[in-house]
Amino acid sequence: MNTTSILILGLLLVFLWGFSDYNRFVEHKRQVEETWKAIHAWLKKRHALIQTLVGPARNDPLGETVLRHHAAAIHARNRPERIQAETVLEDVLKQWQAAHAVGGSVPYPNPRRQLDFVEHQLTLARRCYNRMVYWNNFYVKRFPSNLIAALLGFREGPFYGNGESGPCEARDS
Repeated sequence: MNTTSILILGLLLVFLWGFSDYNRFVEHKRQVEETWKAIHAWLKKRHALIQTLVGPARNDPLGETVLRHHAAAIHARNRPERIQAETVLEDVLKQWQAAHAVGGSVPYPNPRRQLDFVEHQLTLARRCYNRMVYWNNFYVKRFPSNLIAALLGFREGPFYGNGESGPCEARDS
């Protein structure tokens, strides 16, 4: 083998490595977007239930707080803002649910069960999303893949909540 063929072989290997990393980044980005769409669908269901549950309790200061954070979450401009607003809304909603437990001043058993189900599904979707974001971020930061990521504009994604991740499919308990 002469020097030219070794150089061509080396360039071919570098090209194949870059092509492979590019495809991995595209696939991770697709998976992150797909899992975000699942979260978004469950968030829309939660927002509809919030209107049903908290809407009639507008005179309640905690109910007003829930509705204010609900509006902020709906009007968030980008994903990091949306994640932050939804996390705050989730905490305030838990406080509202504790203050208005069944037998309290605003009993809504059926929508409450629906909200519990939506929250459970949202937790599963959030774990799956965080897992996809973890692997995306892992390869974006890992050398030498970070060179391809920086060159082609792939960035780290934001975690939802505390960053806990888990399986992407629901398991029977």
